[in-house]
Amino acid sequence: MKFVSKKTTAFVSAALSAGFIACSDSSTKDVAGGVTDIGNSLAYTGVVVDQNGAKVESARVVAYYDSWEQTSIVDSVVTSTDANGKFEIMVDSGASFVLFASHDNECGYAKVSANSQNQSIAIGSRKNLTSSVNGKTGGFMRVVGNYAKVPLQNDGSFEFNSLPPGDISLVYVEDEAPQARLDFTTTGTEKSLTIPALEMWNADRRWLTIGDARYYTGNSFGGINVFVPEGIRLPEETPVDTTKDTAVVEPADTNSIRLHMDGDAAVYNNDNTVATSVNYVDGVSGQGILLAQGQFVELKDIDPSAGDFTISLWTNWKGSTEPAPQTVGYQTGGFPTGGYQNDALQPGVYQGGGYPVAYQVLFAQRSYWSDSTSRIQMQYDPSVGRALTVVSNGLDLSTGYAWLAKADTEYGGVLPVDTWTFLSLVYQDGKLFFYVNGELVSSPVGIAFVPSPVSEPVPFRIGGTEFASDTWNGVLDEVTIDFFARSAESIKAEYQKLAK
Repeated sequence: MKFVSKKTTAFVSAALSAGFIACSDSSTKDVAGGVTDIGNSLAYTGVVVDQNGAKVESARVVAYYDSWEQTSIVDSVVTSTDANGKFEIMVDSGASFVLFASHDNECGYAKVSANSQNQSIAIGSRKNLTSSVNGKTGGFMRVVGNYAKVPLQNDGSFEFNSLPPGDISLVYVEDEAPQARLDFTTTGTEKSLTIPALEMWNADRRWLTIGDARYYTGNSFGGINVFVPEGIRLPEETPVDTTKDTAVVEPADTNSIRLHMDGDAAVYNNDNTVATSVNYVDGVSGQGILLAQGQFVELKDIDPSAGDFTISLWTNWKGSTEPAPQTVGYQTGGFPTGGYQNDALQPGVYQGGGYPVAYQVLFAQRSYWSDSTSRIQMQYDPSVGRALTVVSNGLDLSTGYAWLAKADTEYGGVLPVDTWTFLSLVYQDGKLFFYVNGELVSSPVGIAFVPSPVSEPVPFRIGGTEFASDTWNGVLDEVTIDFFARSAESIKAEYQKLAK
């Protein structure tokens, strides 16, 4: 991937509440402190707008004299906008400064262009920001133009509880000396941002880097767009080459759904309420989701199995919490019952027909497991252990139940524990093909399968179902649903992009 360098600019920022400067209005226009040289000042003009682009009257605008090479703000100049949202502010021509605007409960940063004295500042709702610095156990983080200093925890993690949106220069400070910074722009309306672990670039240790090239493409990813300064190259091991995919994949008019599982997925509880707490953890790329019992990701009423499809994802499976089978065949005890125990039943208690009461479901298109509202699902099978099956309508063992891999003997047994694994299920011309880490592990001629017809649109869910005990016991990341059958070459290339 080729990264286009951008001309270095000064960043603007400031802060509020919970240790930040509170958002407030001011009709004054003055110079704070005594640093500013009025005789050698420049006039910066601009406009303050809200998230809808409307101009904001009586917004407070502050120029904070600060830079990433400092550990605190030196001085500030304050003004306010007129009835048309416009402002003019006089700043010392020789000083480094950042701009901040606020009105009521909305605030915002904006970057100062190196060749323009006309600035637009967008204000919006505050955000939470969490990340970490690899290998660091002390020091603190600050935002340029911000009085708050957030200490690093013993594991290198840190959190800003209330941060204005816009252009941010995030600085790591150690031994009261600025070490390196990450400059980025917040995008979208997410209230919480999680940035993958940061580390200092080997090429220029004054800069922090993220080990995921998608944050640097110039497009919004994970709610931010990271600034790439002139003359700085990403380390060789950092970029992910996404160009390989275009040589082997599919026509441009095909449709796909891609979830990075870093805040772009809707997580629900099994009672169909929105999950108020989602456990974001380190993924195969950036962040992934470790679902709590009873949670799942829902994509509403999509129907991939209406035609050929490919469903791919990365998972770090944590295994079954119950012992492995002790004998062959269905017994009244001794079989695993999935990653989470059904609270209403005892371990080893089964439904009629000899099927365990709890599975771990990777994806399901159904309203209820055994009736005409169950179309297709992919699951861990506790009756065998480390096995994956695809099921349509409940107990139909003819065309509605397909083994993908049986334990450790047939087709390679392919569900390792505590290891990042890339799983791809392809449905083409009435047959299933199953790939693990880019390699076909199911029958090379395909496995005949017919998704069950449904009497009504049914939800498509990832990582769980309407039963809390069906929750997938492992981290899920980088989920892709293609409404076409991917080629073996395309799946291999997809795996190689993020293979460790």
